[in-house]
Amino acid sequence: MIYIFNTIHFTLSFLWCIFVGIKLQQITPMTTKFTDQDIRMENQALREKIAAQELEIARLKQTKDKETDDKLLQMHNLMQYIIEHANGAVAVHDKDLNYIYVSKQYLKQFGIKDHDILGKHHYEIFPDLPQKWRDVHQKVLKGEIFSKDNDPYDKADGTTEWTKWECRPWFEEDGSIGGIIVYTEVITDRVKTSQALKASEERWKFALEGAGDGIWDWNLETNEIYFSDQWKTMLGFAPHEIENTFEEWQKRVHPDDLGQALQSINQYLNGNSSFYLNEHRLRCKDETYRWILDRGKIVTRDENGKPLRFIGSHTDITERKLFENKLEITQFGIDNAAVGVYQVEEDGTILYANNYAAQSLGYTLDELKGMSLFKIDPTFNPSGFKKHRQETRKRGNKTFISQHLKKDGTLFPVEVTVNYFHYDKQLLSFSFVKDISEQVKAENELKEREKMFRSLFESSNAGKSITQLTGEIKVNQAFCTMLGYTREELEHKKWQELTPTEDIKAINQVLHPLLNGEAKSTRFNKRYLHKDGSIRWADVSVAVKLDDQNKPIYFISTIVDITDRVKTEDELNHIRKNLENEVYSKTKELNDRIETLERFRNATIEREFRIKELIEEIDQLKKLRHE
Repeated sequence: MIYIFNTIHFTLSFLWCIFVGIKLQQITPMTTKFTDQDIRMENQALREKIAAQELEIARLKQTKDKETDDKLLQMHNLMQYIIEHANGAVAVHDKDLNYIYVSKQYLKQFGIKDHDILGKHHYEIFPDLPQKWRDVHQKVLKGEIFSKDNDPYDKADGTTEWTKWECRPWFEEDGSIGGIIVYTEVITDRVKTSQALKASEERWKFALEGAGDGIWDWNLETNEIYFSDQWKTMLGFAPHEIENTFEEWQKRVHPDDLGQALQSINQYLNGNSSFYLNEHRLRCKDETYRWILDRGKIVTRDENGKPLRFIGSHTDITERKLFENKLEITQFGIDNAAVGVYQVEEDGTILYANNYAAQSLGYTLDELKGMSLFKIDPTFNPSGFKKHRQETRKRGNKTFISQHLKKDGTLFPVEVTVNYFHYDKQLLSFSFVKDISEQVKAENELKEREKMFRSLFESSNAGKSITQLTGEIKVNQAFCTMLGYTREELEHKKWQELTPTEDIKAINQVLHPLLNGEAKSTRFNKRYLHKDGSIRWADVSVAVKLDDQNKPIYFISTIVDITDRVKTEDELNHIRKNLENEVYSKTKELNDRIETLERFRNATIEREFRIKELIEEIDQLKKLRHE
């Protein structure tokens, strides 16, 4: 405002100088020769005119000054009116930071009750103004301009206001800074709304993406689709590797699923279905496929109801699909299991039965479902069944032998296992029934074989022993008689206790190949300790009994008492040894005689040889003598 005033004042002064110059030109004499009187008269007349003109100029100037002041006052009032009624908060300060102008919005936004603040210092109105603002004011007074779109302001009462502001200098006519102008807008409500919206969006995004869902937003006019980062990363892609087009989705749908997926989309967009829900497979970056639950909704239509915007989510349901597949396989396995499976109500009504159950009884599944259990299990009646179920429920499970009645009236033995368990806050019961006709038959045959084996075991003249791997033994009467013990005494002993200590190591070495699967049987002689302390010899044949995994369970031994034979063999060995000694002695004597005769023969031969030599010498001498 001061700048405007100074400009107007300068302009009026300039115009006044031009006006005076023109008047002086009009009264300047054109002659070149004047007398002193003429000059004095002319000067006097000129002074009078100048005085008259100065009066006129003063009058005009006064009129102009008044008009200028009126205009300046009018402009000042207009500026004050504009500032006061501005939509934003505006405050104009002089260089001492005293208020010159202030808008009503400024007073309202900052809750200033004292409307008469013109001329007051800014810090008097805001004594708790943060130092950062004070620093800004000083920098603006030096010619800088500052602004901020989102600035928090902590008030003395602990609350926070958010403002958008700009602070800039205003200038005097001579270019010097006359003060500062502050434009301020309190945007606390806007910031809170934005923060609430952002928080809501973050919660929404967290709720979806936190659950692993990907988001898509399809602009049906441009065919562009926004895929969230989660949508892309759940397929193994980086966000920049997938473009925002419908084709990006379409080319990744499994070929077997694409037709029904597109049909589902078109049906929804054409209004033929009330919702869009589809399951299909999408190809991942590693070329594997993931099952996706795709859900969507039209959120924007034009005035004719044509869909414009279609948004939705992708949920990875691969694990669920695998689980469902496992459930289907499990259900198939239950339906076709080689054991009867029943679900029975507490009153005995059959709710579910599998194929094996129906086939074993000669019924169809439809005939069996809804039938009373008492019709196929005559061992139960309502009261007994109720008690049975109560006991089983307490224990959690129970296995027992019963009988089932076929449709043709045939009874057959079954093994029943009843299980109770909790599922989804429900207490359920399932029964597993196995036809044990073959098992019972086999057990009866086994009992007969055991009976026969027991008879043979007991009636055998040879000792019989069943020896556990830990050493415990079961023996027949013949074995007891052989060692002088009763059966009760031997059943509390191990085979090691009936064996001389020095023989145990050797026996273990003999049994080792049977334990390692290198042999199934062996035979050896063994010494036993009789109850009276004597030694009994036995010929022992041992066979090993194996389980289904070919692991040894126990040994079956046949023990034949050979003590007398051993004694006889000992006696024969003694006789043989004596004969061998006698033969050795006779042989030695004979050898000595032969040696003597050989020496005698050798001496005789030597004497004969010497005699022959002497005879020859005599003959030689005789010849020499005759010669």
